[in-house]
Amino acid sequence: MDTGGLHNDADFKRLLEITSTASFFSILGKTQKERYHSGFLGWLLNPQGTHGLGNEPLRLFIKAINNACLKPSIDHPAIRPAKLAESNIISEVDVDPNEFSPKETNISGVGELDCFIRGTIESGESFAIVVEQKTTSHFHEGQCQTYGNWLLNDDRWDIRVPVVLIPNWRIGKSIEQTCSDGRWCAITYEILYDCVLSPLLQREDLKAKTRVFLEDYELSLRTPVDGRSLIRDIELEQLIHGLKARYPQEMREYESLHKTTVSSKSQGTSNKLYYLSIDIGNEEPEEFEGSRQDIFQGVVKLVADNYPLFEAAGLELPYALDRGTGRPSNRMLLSLNKNDIEGPVAAEIDTERTLYMSSAISSQPRNVQRSIATLIKKVGWEVESFSP
Repeated sequence: MDTGGLHNDADFKRLLEITSTASFFSILGKTQKERYHSGFLGWLLNPQGTHGLGNEPLRLFIKAINNACLKPSIDHPAIRPAKLAESNIISEVDVDPNEFSPKETNISGVGELDCFIRGTIESGESFAIVVEQKTTSHFHEGQCQTYGNWLLNDDRWDIRVPVVLIPNWRIGKSIEQTCSDGRWCAITYEILYDCVLSPLLQREDLKAKTRVFLEDYELSLRTPVDGRSLIRDIELEQLIHGLKARYPQEMREYESLHKTTVSSKSQGTSNKLYYLSIDIGNEEPEEFEGSRQDIFQGVVKLVADNYPLFEAAGLELPYALDRGTGRPSNRMLLSLNKNDIEGPVAAEIDTERTLYMSSAISSQPRNVQRSIATLIKKVGWEVESFSP
């Protein structure tokens, strides 16, 4: 192919430089493995860490929490991130995991805490912060409620703050929509970079090795996996947009030759980002963003949350999946009985009943979009907008 113009373009050379640079995480194939991110966060936030920055990373992180993009919607006397942020002195800090003890804290009957921070502020009050990270995986059913109940019922600490650290595309309209529990704060990896990593990288007294670690972690945040990176790379997006405008055919051939899609947002049909807005009769429509699987699971959760209303209206379950034939399929989409479907994924309705969805159907991209349409039509909602 004639790619002379493309290959001589300075923007294309810069694109190659960005996309061909490997981070240590990417070399190991662990770019979005949560345990590795937890290890890095524990190293950075531990004042005794070999980074040589003392309390500064933790102070910046606490300020980031106080400026969370989603704050708790439920008042609780122990959830006081502002009190932590205004404190000038932080002492007696313990962080798990850390470079000297890499194991995550395991709470019997609760689970493993991705990052667990304890300490004391200048007022003499003790604090505990639980950080639950999600990169590509979803919150387990009831996970945040379980962790939140344990933390907020434990009066060993005066101040207790549960925090979810997630990519931008997992942020919902509310904290409940994001993690199904109104007691949490939500920050994104963008916030982690802007409020913690970037200020640290600007320090002139930063140890050489610490700078290497921070820059490498920044690179891992920008490295796309299945077409998605944990933080947006504005420069990369601008380069791609400009190159595709100037060399549409050459860029298509380049992508085909290298079996890749040079895009900061999508790679392949199954991971393309979609936006869905549904009018369910509330003051504001329910909005979803992400892959078709993300949106499908969000809609199913919405059905579970509103199921008592549907039951009162005589709506029957399960729903059948229209597979494009114009006729209902024998394969069930949703059911109150997990034996009706294969590989069920539970969405809790209330304390007595559970709504099951077929994980087999939800994992097949070609069927998910049709499943969403069928489900919305069945429950009588109206689609405000839908766009890829």
